[in-house]
Amino acid sequence: MKLLLEIITPARAEELLRLNSKNRRVNPTVVHQYATLMQANKWHENGDPIRVSTEEILLDGQHRLLALIRAGATLKMPVITGLRPDVFATIDRQFSRTPAQIFALAEVANAGVISRLCRTLVDYEAGRIGLALTSGGGRRSGITPEELLEYYRVHENELQQAARHGDVYQRSTAFFSCSEWAFLHVVLTRTGRAQEAHAFLEQLVGGAGLTEKDVVLMVRNLLFRSMTSISKLTAGTKMTYVLLAWNRVRTNRRTGMVKVTPETSFPTPL
Repeated sequence: MKLLLEIITPARAEELLRLNSKNRRVNPTVVHQYATLMQANKWHENGDPIRVSTEEILLDGQHRLLALIRAGATLKMPVITGLRPDVFATIDRQFSRTPAQIFALAEVANAGVISRLCRTLVDYEAGRIGLALTSGGGRRSGITPEELLEYYRVHENELQQAARHGDVYQRSTAFFSCSEWAFLHVVLTRTGRAQEAHAFLEQLVGGAGLTEKDVVLMVRNLLFRSMTSISKLTAGTKMTYVLLAWNRVRTNRRTGMVKVTPETSFPTPL
């Protein structure tokens, strides 16, 4: 690792930006704000460096460099080279990268879906999921993107397979997002009954072979109604119906609808 205080001209900024093959999307508002400060000679160097990896990839600083070019400015900036590529997850916290951006920078396939799936699974395993869980989830817990990425590394094959199934299910029936379908796939196959789980989810998606009073069909009809209703069910509530239906199927009680109230706890699949 090497640190230099460089005089960054627009030409030098362009050279560094040519290394920008893995950074997040540019935020035009941030570039404009920075450029305005630079043009007015109000930009204050705070010691935050431009960062370049050992693989000659720009890890941090694209907004400052783009703003410098727009402003036509020449400024002194610290430049660190020779950083390990995996430090990207810990830098640039003023405009924090989302888990999806972190996963994309780590070259995780299906980064957006997988990052949301990891967050939902981590929260589920910690008992933090309930009926109020909404689609997309948001930042429900204090877990960091780095911890989510580590969780993914441990379960990579399982999660990628679940994401592929989730994509197929979501394309067939949009009861859930791809990551939510993938979550259901994971928690059901982790019961040790993968074949039964696949059959159950296929029936929920397609409705084939279900009788009028079958709990799976009744839950499926409920999910359809929710899709067209003004007051849609939350993702957590819909998942609760599905998991309760699974538990009924597992205990050979397929007839009749399951009941969910505000007091219902998020189920553990049998």
